[in-house]
Amino acid sequence: MSKTGSYKMDISRKLFRTHLDGSPGEYKIALVLGSFEHGGLFYPLGNVKVGGKRTADHRVVYGAQPEIHHQFAQPQKMPNTVVSLAFAGLTGAPLLLLLGVWARLGVNANNLSKEPVGSAVFLGLVAAYMGPRQWPTGWASSYSRR
Repeated sequence: MSKTGSYKMDISRKLFRTHLDGSPGEYKIALVLGSFEHGGLFYPLGNVKVGGKRTADHRVVYGAQPEIHHQFAQPQKMPNTVVSLAFAGLTGAPLLLLLGVWARLGVNANNLSKEPVGSAVFLGLVAAYMGPRQWPTGWASSYSRR
């Protein structure tokens, strides 16, 4: 008890049980805002009934558990090697066809060595623009839409 006649009790949550274990009964809970000098505000929140000591449940929490049998997914079936190689060849064929047509037309590639960075950036930007635009539908379907 202080000189003004007020009581103060601060209880941390982890020590709450140790403070009230020996004192079972009903407690009134109130929220007090302000100070005793200036009147303060008093809000009753309710009653709490604290029981006596409880007996602990004596079952084993950390005992042996049943064995877990893991079932891994079956590996996916892969296509035949011949099919994979044929697909890879058909995928690279348009590039070989393009280089062959350029060679037959006599494309002048001598100036590419004068500006290698600029040429690489330009061709990279063209590929970045055309690739995602044409990849989902295919090259042939883009020409048949005209």
